[in-house]
Amino acid sequence: MLRPMGYPNDFMPDVGVEVHDLYGSYMWTKAHVVYILPKPGIEHTVGLAKEQIKQFQAKVVENDKQYALICDIRQSDPIDKECRNYYLSDKATKNVVSFSFLVDSQFSMVMANFFIGLTTLKVKVKMFSSAPKAVNWSKNQLTP
Repeated sequence: MLRPMGYPNDFMPDVGVEVHDLYGSYMWTKAHVVYILPKPGIEHTVGLAKEQIKQFQAKVVENDKQYALICDIRQSDPIDKECRNYYLSDKATKNVVSFSFLVDSQFSMVMANFFIGLTTLKVKVKMFSSAPKAVNWSKNQLTP
């Protein structure tokens, strides 16, 4: 269920948290965990991915700190392979230790995690169907 501004009940910024309104998504941070909510109806191209990463670097990243990203893709259209590859490139993951995704079903989560396990990635990537589990896993990926 979506709340005002389009945030799902289990994936929304706390009161008073600065939300960055990017062209393709909303982004906010809490304790080096970056929450990303893609905007509906926006085609995520490589050009948009590059702009999103540029904005992430400019608005969120502090010096050489590391971040865990959570992206809620439950209401998003799929992105193409070229775009996915850019988001997982060295340039895009410079300050990123992990990337978790919220998906809409257990089946999607199991299938995606299976295919992720078949590839070698620079950052840890995992799918979840529960926002609290994604947040907990993401927090645990950050070095104290």
